[in-house]
Amino acid sequence: MPIFATLWSSNTRIRIAAINAPGMKAFEPDHAAVKLLQQALLTTGIAPAIKVDGIYGQQTAAAVKAVQKRFNLTPDQGAAGRQVIGVLDLMLRDALFASDLAVLDAPLATSKVRAALAAINALQFARATGQPSPTLTIDALRTHFRLTEVAPTIGVGRAMTDADLVTSPIATRNCSGYLPRRHRVFAPALR
Repeated sequence: MPIFATLWSSNTRIRIAAINAPGMKAFEPDHAAVKLLQQALLTTGIAPAIKVDGIYGQQTAAAVKAVQKRFNLTPDQGAAGRQVIGVLDLMLRDALFASDLAVLDAPLATSKVRAALAAINALQFARATGQPSPTLTIDALRTHFRLTEVAPTIGVGRAMTDADLVTSPIATRNCSGYLPRRHRVFAPALR
């Protein structure tokens, strides 16, 4: 696995450990490589109190085990190999992990759900009052819920029917709690 972080990309022992040929472990003789590993553990915040002394002892092994545990990696007795060095390399390059992405995606996902619920409300209102259904609303719902006017394809979509508009307790919630009954919306049935 190639490593790219400038902290250690030029160190031969780190590059060798990054491909498990072999990984670094207790009593590692290359003290310069151990210092770089310890610096990476310190810089990324995994081990904020680690002593950068070039000795791969219990403290370094414990910090490596913390990386393995935090990122659900294969436990390897505190040895730093492909997985640990790969994660640290990504962290040193400010990569985003799933938990970071989820936090960033939440506002967008919330706005999309709110828009879909507003479209469903508009469609339900139009049907209840006998007005023509807004084309844009119907198109948006078909796109959002992957509904089609044609025969369903294998797991990708299905034909939209009136049965898709049913009262759903899921649709009655918003981020701050439940909506009053008079503001309940209609949502696609869960199948």
